[in-house]
Amino acid sequence: MDFQTPPIVVKPIADGLRVVLSGPIHTNTAWIERELDKVVAQKPGVVELDLSGTEHISSLGLGILVKLHNAIKADGGALRIVKILPKTRGILRAAYLDRMLVIAPDAVIDVGRT
Repeated sequence: MDFQTPPIVVKPIADGLRVVLSGPIHTNTAWIERELDKVVAQKPGVVELDLSGTEHISSLGLGILVKLHNAIKADGGALRIVKILPKTRGILRAAYLDRMLVIAPDAVIDVGRT
């Protein structure tokens, strides 16, 4: 049997939802987009985004994050990245999205630690 880790898992937290993304976000994003639409429909006060399992985000993936940010903000909520790999943060920086998306000060994972 082939078991696949779901590319997105949504978990409730005290003041909203935590969204955990796994694997690259580049093509075949329909599943992720459908699940994020469900997140937005719940109008959470806070969405915590965990990108610790995501090493690559294409321009399509960046667009998905911007869309999520804008939709959550339009409903009066806040999106914050709570875990991110240094490489992924570099992709956000290169696209200047680190200026739009809130990245928690302790969000960057030290990949050198065990």
